[in-house]
Amino acid sequence: MGITTTRNVDYVLVGKNFPAGTTPPANSVSDLADGQIGVFNVYNTSGAVPADAGFIIAIGGPNGKAKFVSEAISPAKVTVAKARGLEVAVEQQDSIGFNGAGGVIDAGDLTANNLYMVDVMIQEYLTSNTDGRYIKHFQYQSGSSTPNSDDVTHNLTKSAIENFSREAEDYIGFQHLMRNAGSAVTGATTLTFTKGSKTVVGNVAASNVAVGDYVRVSATLTDSVYKVVGASGVTLTLDYPFQEATNASTTSTVVTALIADTADTGILMTAKPLSFLVGKKQYKKARWELILNGFDVTVSQREANAYKGIGTYEQASEAEWFARGFEGEYFRMGEPVIFTSAMYADSAITYDVTTVRWVEDSNLTGLGANPASPKQITIYSPNGIDYMTDAAASNGVWQNIEAAMVNNTGKMSHRDTGAPSDTPLSLLL
Repeated sequence: MGITTTRNVDYVLVGKNFPAGTTPPANSVSDLADGQIGVFNVYNTSGAVPADAGFIIAIGGPNGKAKFVSEAISPAKVTVAKARGLEVAVEQQDSIGFNGAGGVIDAGDLTANNLYMVDVMIQEYLTSNTDGRYIKHFQYQSGSSTPNSDDVTHNLTKSAIENFSREAEDYIGFQHLMRNAGSAVTGATTLTFTKGSKTVVGNVAASNVAVGDYVRVSATLTDSVYKVVGASGVTLTLDYPFQEATNASTTSTVVTALIADTADTGILMTAKPLSFLVGKKQYKKARWELILNGFDVTVSQREANAYKGIGTYEQASEAEWFARGFEGEYFRMGEPVIFTSAMYADSAITYDVTTVRWVEDSNLTGLGANPASPKQITIYSPNGIDYMTDAAASNGVWQNIEAAMVNNTGKMSHRDTGAPSDTPLSLLL
């Protein structure tokens, strides 16, 4: 004999997208379109919900039959009502030297017979069989002559690309940057750079590009430069494969070897989105720390911290997947051979997130009456969707919840996109 229970009940509602101008329902739950979310009074009518009156949250289904209708929620029992605007996810980015706008490799670090090595301490996740750090390196040994900045950064970038190309997943991009826009390539009016290839092909021969020069797809300083190690007819050969998307560039530039020798240069490392498959591969971001060896003055700079965002497709679908565990879906491990879970979250959509948490303890007596566990509804609604925000009809989800909680505004808050903190007393983004 045994008893199994889920004490904290958490409902996850994922709304569908609708064309702009699709207004909230005017009548009852049965008027909700499939995937549309609405708030109604306890008499199942929409419009302004009376102050302090119970309200219900529902999501429509096909043929006028709701997929979910909550119990009546008393505003006095609500502990949290919060809306969060979409926050776009950010990938980590670090630089060494010039980052496209500023920064240098210090002249004091340019020495002969020196081993330059960058240790990359990469964060590992639940599958780690180490102490949680996976260490990789890229390096360059200078010769008997004092190297220029471009010698160091070019060879370190080449080493990094070659080393990380052995990884099972491509999760960090490396760019060699140079603080010189260069001159327009002459002769050839189009240079075609192909992702993963060392070969660049012109429509005709490039007349002002020689071995040892650097080429770039444009004059933009945040575009990578690539060293030319071969030039024959219409073909240029790069020292390592082109890393960006294939580009038939009509704006290519060249920085001569002589100019490059005196230019500020640097390396920009940018994380790429990690593979994700709901229920099998967790949503996570690549993160690392750098240790520079062979540099006495130059240090790495953090350009952007990794951030998972708020309201991403990955978060919405993982919330769905987790909640399904309370309905008999027990596949918690990311077993690759089981079926792929089908979720309502749409990979083409980003979401605002609304949370309503309450405790319904008025009818609890006897064993287990105290303490009472909270219940929660989490709504993932397409960013800016009218059925959440509509104010003209005073009929949007947020407006109706606010109307019911007009005497409990201290429990409400919202955080707009980009805001550093919550704004109290209202749900309206």
